[in-house]
Amino acid sequence: MQEQSKVSKNFIFTMIGTTVGVIILLMVLFVIFYGKPKKVIKQDVDAGRISLTYTDENHELSITNAKVMSDKEGKKLDSADQYFDFTISSTVLDEASLEYEIALVKEKSSCNIPDDNLHVYLEHQKSGSYVKVSEPMAFQGQTKKSDFGSPKGAMSLAKVVRKKDANDNYRLRMWMSGNLPQTGEYHCTIQVFAYAKAK
Repeated sequence: MQEQSKVSKNFIFTMIGTTVGVIILLMVLFVIFYGKPKKVIKQDVDAGRISLTYTDENHELSITNAKVMSDKEGKKLDSADQYFDFTISSTVLDEASLEYEIALVKEKSSCNIPDDNLHVYLEHQKSGSYVKVSEPMAFQGQTKKSDFGSPKGAMSLAKVVRKKDANDNYRLRMWMSGNLPQTGEYHCTIQVFAYAKAK
């Protein structure tokens, strides 16, 4: 009787251990195949809809303890915490077209780098590789709200017209450039937004 009880207990423990192991394995496989959960910001317009999708915690890019570097160096930043990847998906209604704007908003409370020294660089993915949208440029806040809806002080980084559904993958980099005295720690955070309107 005691032998049967021991066998039953061993069997139960074995089943529990196996079940827990299978659950852990499934969780690991899920993370490997699906990665981080995606986050989406949507906007509807008369001509359709755009969605800004990203996998980071927030739709922003931050630099801390920044050191002055050249544009040539900044364009090659390749650590995961040195760029921000995002996708803008356009859903366009029949016989319509829409235009979207990629805008950057500088968090003034968390940025002590002057606009002229804060350089940004946007790339667009084509055929699996990232190519430049434009040359690196200093942050330039607009003097009033844009026609797309981006607020005063935001930087309009790019505008794109879409006449059919599309998914555009982008990569944004940011660094400190120019001649600044290294007398303290420089840091900055910018948020990335997408605004759209009917074309």
